[in-house]
Amino acid sequence: DKKLVITAPAREKLSKENWKIINPEAGSKNPLVVKFDKALDHALGLKYIVVTDSFGNIVEGKAEMREKDTVWTFSPVKTWTAGQYFLKISPFLEDPAGNNFNNAFDVDVSVDKRVNSDEPVIISFRVGQEMN
Repeated sequence: DKKLVITAPAREKLSKENWKIINPEAGSKNPLVVKFDKALDHALGLKYIVVTDSFGNIVEGKAEMREKDTVWTFSPVKTWTAGQYFLKISPFLEDPAGNNFNNAFDVDVSVDKRVNSDEPVIISFRVGQEMN
């Protein structure tokens, strides 16, 4: 038995403005935590978000989608070092309604032109000094 709940349509493209980032501490393997303002597509969240260092190198680790796909966590293979890092997010990441960073799923093409950018969305974050 499945229960379906119909809600108002979601017709807005994605925005990072209300995402919250919980930074890990240097010297730890604690996860980076990103809390989204709404659920995102589970498989695309795992595929389309990567962590890079200040030189653009991908940080090796394991990503997970949690809390009904409203939270993304990343646990690094090696301990975090203090410094600047970036979340590099494909603009094709979607919510369950098919909205992405470029367009709402059902954009009215008679009014708005569809955007087809593959430019990643970048969010910077810092890993602080080790706590003694």
